[in-house]
Amino acid sequence: MRRAASDRALVEDTIKRLAKSEREMIPDVVPTVVALSERVGSLAVTLHGLDVDVSVSSVSSLDNRVIALRAEAGPEPTPEQERRIALMERQRSTIAELVERRRVLAAQMESALLALQNLRLDLLKLRSSGLESAMSDVTSATQEARAISRDIGHAVDAIGEARRL
Repeated sequence: MRRAASDRALVEDTIKRLAKSEREMIPDVVPTVVALSERVGSLAVTLHGLDVDVSVSSVSSLDNRVIALRAEAGPEPTPEQERRIALMERQRSTIAELVERRRVLAAQMESALLALQNLRLDLLKLRSSGLESAMSDVTSATQEARAISRDIGHAVDAIGEARRL
């Protein structure tokens, strides 16, 4: 989150230093940077929550418990043993799914951070070399950042929906 906030501040500062005519040529940069940095913050909170609530070791722990319970139950488990095995398998499946979602969210957060850094660097390039030579790089980075921001938004919405269930 610190890196996103730092990149956002640097982009906003760089934009402020551009001439008004140059700022008007790239109106999408600041809203995109703001949206990306907010997404990074949202993803960071979600990832922290997943880190606190779920661990990869939980999956292997449940696997071991299911194996032990099946061994204890033998070839003909009682209905209570079957119910416990089913509940543990469901827990294991849910935790494995959450671990995978965490991996996807972490990758999306890294992509958003890279997009922010690229925008920041493109703007520095723009400021140092003039608008015309760097304009295409900034436009491309902005479009890429918007796409990443949109994808991250969908993932955050999906996580929120899953938590409500």
